[in-house]
Amino acid sequence: MAAQSAQAPIAPAAAARGSHYNAGVEAAKSGHIDDAITEFRKAIGDDPRDVQAHHNLAVMLERKGDDDGAIAEFREALGLDPDLQVAHLMLADTLAKKGDLTEAGDEYQRALGLAPNDARANNNFGLLLRRQGNLDGAIEHYRRALAAQPNSYPARVNLGSALFAKNNLQEAADELKAAIALKPDYPTSHDLLANVLFEMKDPSSALEEWKRAARLDGYNADTLVGMSIAQWQLGQKAQAVKSYRTAVLLDRGYVCHPDQLKQHWKDPALAVLSQVNQAAGPTTCSNS
Repeated sequence: MAAQSAQAPIAPAAAARGSHYNAGVEAAKSGHIDDAITEFRKAIGDDPRDVQAHHNLAVMLERKGDDDGAIAEFREALGLDPDLQVAHLMLADTLAKKGDLTEAGDEYQRALGLAPNDARANNNFGLLLRRQGNLDGAIEHYRRALAAQPNSYPARVNLGSALFAKNNLQEAADELKAAIALKPDYPTSHDLLANVLFEMKDPSSALEEWKRAARLDGYNADTLVGMSIAQWQLGQKAQAVKSYRTAVLLDRGYVCHPDQLKQHWKDPALAVLSQVNQAAGPTTCSNS
């Protein structure tokens, strides 16, 4: 699943602000995060009620990996301006990243209350709802994101994935094909579409999508296992065993432990995998 990326700091015209604030904006634009943090802190020292300086400092702290510091600064900004929608949204994203799902949900709803058609807020709130097990709510917000921004690749992929989880296979396939049309070089959508097509009892098309995913992401264990499943179903048993053995070499811990496999695959794929595993021989997972 894919979150939509963070927005740049708010940056009004240089002439409208103090020198430290402007220096912070320029440092942020140049990717000099530590310098930007220093300058925004100085700007806040000059004017503790500078909402945009607090917000931009929070953005920089989040980029540096200081989530707690970012959360504190987003809250400072919102204490000064409760209607700063982007701060609610970025606070929600940061809280969700930390696993504070209840507070994150509250902030997403505040952000959406201020801007109901915000594509990023709807998409990322959908991600949170799915983490909470609310697939229907997630689907609703992905659709809202796409109504606002039809070319949103993250929302297309997320909607396709959620529809697949709901077993709405044809709709899922349609959304994932639309995502691929937007970003043909992203392996995630090819891999997801392959899973959907396999469930639709089309192993030939599934195999082609897994092959595309494998070429794009360097033949990782997931895609190779998918290829082995489709190949076995198509009667290409020697190729299936070869793909499976290569997957084992890449990631023994994933392939050789049934509990981990069940986190990635479900029947009928698991039943096919069992047959491939037996054909690959008892030494496949030795020393794993």
